[in-house]
Amino acid sequence: MNTRLLKNTLPILITSAAKPNDPNSVKLTSFELRRDYTIKALKKWQEISPKSSIIICDGSNYCFEKYCKLRNINTNKIEFLSFENHTKGILQLGKGYGESEIIKYALKHSKILNQHEYFVKCTAKLWVSNFNKINTNFYNYSGLFRPYISYTPFKIPKIEYIDTRFYITHKDFYLRYLNNLYDYENFPISIEELFLKKFLELDVKKIFFYSLPVISGVSGGSGKEYNTKLYRVLKDKIRYQIWRNSKFMKDYFIS
Repeated sequence: MNTRLLKNTLPILITSAAKPNDPNSVKLTSFELRRDYTIKALKKWQEISPKSSIIICDGSNYCFEKYCKLRNINTNKIEFLSFENHTKGILQLGKGYGESEIIKYALKHSKILNQHEYFVKCTAKLWVSNFNKINTNFYNYSGLFRPYISYTPFKIPKIEYIDTRFYITHKDFYLRYLNNLYDYENFPISIEELFLKKFLELDVKKIFFYSLPVISGVSGGSGKEYNTKLYRVLKDKIRYQIWRNSKFMKDYFIS
């Protein structure tokens, strides 16, 4: 397969719940705001990666297609999927369970994802401004993820969890190892911790982005806009570089 072509057409799966299944678990509950922030992120993705197809899969049974057309968004390369999430499961296991169900549904029903080996996953209302810089070598790996690592001077850094807001993964890797992590035996472990647990079980290496993905947009959980001011981005990049160069962590980062 032509890796340059693969890179330029890497599909982006946007996981959405325009109407939150568990309103008590999030600060941003307004349907109108959640919808409009998702549309803003969609426009950003089209600007950042215009050759990529986009799949919007909504777990609250809301279809964005009509609203996108009303907003004069080019929908030629967008696939719209929607279904009703398992609300009881979300109430019992958390919104991470709902998101995992959205991905599962998209992998089963998306015509676009069916045509690709790899896909990007990004939570609705968010985008990655340096996407074209960080996805250059994804086809050499099972997936690329962003870790959260706690670092205290004079102590060994520790991976606390895997950031599941955004990642790139080989579809077969996801289906084999990450698709069915949630069950009642793992409760109340978060999806971020479940990803890390699985990676440690598999003893996978070279799984983290070389450069820090700069995530922008609005968090549905907190209702706040992410701080992407220059000083904050530089601070986060320096910290990320420290992790990458640590003798305890370097094997997990791609070259």
